[in-house]
Amino acid sequence: MTNDVLEQIKLGADIICITNPGGAAPSEVPDLSVLDGPYLYDSLADYRKLVKSDWFKSIEAQLEQKAGLKILAANWLFGVRHILTDKPIRTPADVKGLKIRIPPLEMWVETFKALDANAQTINFGEAYTALSSGVVDAVESPAGIDLRGEVLGGQEDPVPDRPLHHWIAPVMSVKVFNALSPDDQKILLEEAETAGEIITALTLDREQGFREKLEANGVTFVTDVDRKALAEKTKVVYGQIKQWSPGLYDKVQAAMGK
Repeated sequence: MTNDVLEQIKLGADIICITNPGGAAPSEVPDLSVLDGPYLYDSLADYRKLVKSDWFKSIEAQLEQKAGLKILAANWLFGVRHILTDKPIRTPADVKGLKIRIPPLEMWVETFKALDANAQTINFGEAYTALSSGVVDAVESPAGIDLRGEVLGGQEDPVPDRPLHHWIAPVMSVKVFNALSPDDQKILLEEAETAGEIITALTLDREQGFREKLEANGVTFVTDVDRKALAEKTKVVYGQIKQWSPGLYDKVQAAMGK
């Protein structure tokens, strides 16, 4: 559905679509999908710095020129993704051979391939069946979705880690945007940015609420994760996506001041 709407917007439809910016124009501006990369950010501040950088401004310009899309704000946090399973995940060795459900997206496939997991690309609607039948022993998704979807019903002691942050953005036709008055453009950009800060705060608060409910149901959250080792192990992903421009990872790190 989102892809259909984006195609309409590219043709000039007067629509604002909330979407994952990384998937907004995979053929026209593939570098944008690096925003979903594993262990790319050490903090929310890193991401905020990235989307205010000259690198990101150049990507936005490409998106407007090549795909006809205008990002109104890129600071909307949708959620933090977790690995949930019946054993603690602390190091890359704990993921090796793990039968895990992941979404059918290249970034996720390459990430868990780098971790030597036995990853299965399964749509979320089929995740519970796969988990309860033993097709997989773990799932990867936001904790809140797992709670609402009762995926946890098949697990005794699910344990999360945080390999991926998931961001969304309001996107519209650049033709429609440019046809607005300067005052209206200013209002749209400012309010979209403000909405992003509110949504991010609500997302983080909701995540804490989900965590408390999960812990009350016997779920253990592993906090002593060797994030450095996991990040180092998955760094190879940034050289596996053939559509990306050379040196993209280093450019993004530099844009965050690292």
